[in-house]
Amino acid sequence: MKKKKLIICIVIILFTIGIPLIGLVILTKNMDNPKIKFKPNIEEALLNEDLISNELVTAAYNENEITQNDIEVINDSSKESQSENKNSKPISQTQAKVSTPKAETTAQTQKQSQEPTQTQTSSQASSTVSTTNTKCLETNNSYINKIRNYINANPSENMKKFGYSIVTDSSISNQLTGFTYSEVRIKDAIKNSFGTIKIYAQDYYVNNELVETRCYVL
Repeated sequence: MKKKKLIICIVIILFTIGIPLIGLVILTKNMDNPKIKFKPNIEEALLNEDLISNELVTAAYNENEITQNDIEVINDSSKESQSENKNSKPISQTQAKVSTPKAETTAQTQKQSQEPTQTQTSSQASSTVSTTNTKCLETNNSYINKIRNYINANPSENMKKFGYSIVTDSSISNQLTGFTYSEVRIKDAIKNSFGTIKIYAQDYYVNNELVETRCYVL
């Protein structure tokens, strides 16, 4: 479109400059030939110039009409595209709204499926801890009587000289390290003892199973 306008402008300029030049040339020729009447030639040249200029003006007007029509067509097409875009936007939004509940439902189902497994693992872990770490200490009266009978039957020299008394005291289990029952160990424990002699015995259980019987003499 720009090229067409430039060509029309150049043609108009050429005609406006060329016609007066032609008229001047004709006048000079008529001046040289006084026999020829030059006034009618000038009038004809002016009429021709007016006709050409009118044709150029109508051509330019037609071109402007064409460009305006093109602009209107472009505007109509742009409006149609905008309306299509507006119509397409709500569809995408509705699709997004429809898709979001699916994601939420899948996330909820995953959480629900994970929760039972977590509770199962926690219950299994607690059950393993409870089964592997149950410990228990119970007083063993039979071994306490056994220790007392052995001491009464085999008193040490200091016990014979200074006297003695045997007392059951569970607190010595926190002061001493327990040992398994044997007459030799009890004899060594009372070798230098006299006065009040404290004794105690208890069973050590792990998972309801007897591990050992611990004896104490002080």
